[in-house]
Amino acid sequence: MRKLTVSICLLVILLTSCTQGSSVTSESTLTITQTPIATATYTPSPTAMNTPFPDLEGRLFFDMNASTFKDETSFNYDQARLNSPLNQLVREYISTFPDSFYQTKQVVGLQKVIDDYVSENPDTLQDQLHPVLLKAIDDYVSAHPGVQDGDLIKIDEPGLPGYTVCVEENCVQTDPQGIFSLPNPSGASRASIKITDPFADFPAWAMRYINDWKGPVVVPAYTKDVDAATMARLTTIPGCDADLDALVCKLNDTTLQLRDQHLNDTSIIPIGNGTSIKLGADSNVGLMQGFLTLPFVAEQVPKPFIITYFDIIGLRLFTNSFQYSNSLDGICLTYDGKYNQPGDLITLTAGCVDSHPGYDYIINRGDLIISAAPTSVVFYTTTPSETPKLRMNIWFNDPNLPEDKYSNAYGHFDVMLVQIDDKIYRGQILGLGGSSNMHPPQPNLHFDLSHFIPEGAWYLDLYKYTVKLNPLWNNFWGSDVSYWTSSNNPQFSLP
Repeated sequence: MRKLTVSICLLVILLTSCTQGSSVTSESTLTITQTPIATATYTPSPTAMNTPFPDLEGRLFFDMNASTFKDETSFNYDQARLNSPLNQLVREYISTFPDSFYQTKQVVGLQKVIDDYVSENPDTLQDQLHPVLLKAIDDYVSAHPGVQDGDLIKIDEPGLPGYTVCVEENCVQTDPQGIFSLPNPSGASRASIKITDPFADFPAWAMRYINDWKGPVVVPAYTKDVDAATMARLTTIPGCDADLDALVCKLNDTTLQLRDQHLNDTSIIPIGNGTSIKLGADSNVGLMQGFLTLPFVAEQVPKPFIITYFDIIGLRLFTNSFQYSNSLDGICLTYDGKYNQPGDLITLTAGCVDSHPGYDYIINRGDLIISAAPTSVVFYTTTPSETPKLRMNIWFNDPNLPEDKYSNAYGHFDVMLVQIDDKIYRGQILGLGGSSNMHPPQPNLHFDLSHFIPEGAWYLDLYKYTVKLNPLWNNFWGSDVSYWTSSNNPQFSLP
């Protein structure tokens, strides 16, 4: 009985929480708090996602000044060529398809229009300008209505639309500004691209080279000893104290100072070889029709005047024994058929000379003569004791074809400022122009191009021939393509 009483009491205490001094009313609510039991939480492992890599982006542009950078280029306005029948025809055609003239169907149609016109007008000069250049010049003339024939004009280098750019199997066409964007499935930081020119079948329009930039270069300042008599003739060269910006100045009566030259290391790559671009970089890819720029600066020779042209009739070879071999035939003819008689240095009358292998430009004594080619090496020079006509040759090549070499010759210096085995960059100062004992002593620059073959070096005309010869003569020696960066339209590489 006692045990039962104790059990009932304990039960009452538990149910009523009857501790001393506490009371329970009818409104009291019993709240029971339950502490949750900890449970294991499962965190899944990350699932691999196909995150796309950034696209490869870039721009193709017409690298007319061969700097490898998309910037301004300068050249002389040629009104007659701009308004020639063929260029007028091209202008009218592309105005019909302003946003698609570079598409395959339109290119084929344009080729037919040109072929039909030439067949009906066989004496027409094949002097077409590249369509994007034609438009850029038209835009410039519209904005500068006072421009005169021969004036130095400057334009922004145009983008190249309609070119096909491929990374592996992925291909796109460049837009009207030359811009392209391609998938980068491998995620590589650099990718090889292939480029197809929609105008590859047009010799006057085809881009044949990629201008490959290897990096900036500084040619450090140096001095050159010059005899007092020669120095006295160089009246246009300032004193170093008088002109702090001149690249060449007189340090004293017998010493020339050459200041630092900031240039670029470049090489040419055939367009068919393609190139590579870097992910996220400013990938402007410069294309050129040829690889030569003018061998002087626009500030000193703003309107280049050719006194003696290349003769396209007759074979010319500079042999491995440094002997000049030619086939004199008593006649001469220029690439455009304009001249067939010798010129005159005294009256400054232009012309051609039988088997002349290059171009002679009228210049001023002391004008800077600069490299007109990609990165090169001096391999030959003359001295006054060997010949009064101071001359040097530099050679360059496609790095992928080391045996395929070209040579530029520069003649009639008053002072040569580089020497054999020097590495030379486009725009680098080679010497100071003069006449080197010529009679009459009219300062001029002889400039030529040759291509190495096993027997020596064949001379090449810098201009694509436009004269009509039907049939071609057996000893015809004209060029099928132009070696200027812009076909038959020489550009300055420096302002």
